[in-house]
Amino acid sequence: MRAVKSTEERNGAMTNCGTRAGNLLRARVDVDRSAHKQILLERMNRRAEIQVRLQKTVEGLSIMAISY
Repeated sequence: MRAVKSTEERNGAMTNCGTRAGNLLRARVDVDRSAHKQILLERMNRRAEIQVRLQKTVEGLSIMAISY
């Protein structure tokens, strides 16, 4: 009976260890995804800023052309 109980305890410990490892891996993947999304959002923001600057330049040139 002791052997059965000991085996059950080891199986339970292994299961807990596997669960913890899976949770840690999931957390790591979530952190990596968040970092990647942050980089993408920063790039999108930079492109939007450039687009607005270009639009303002074109509008300014159009006003100058119309005034001329």
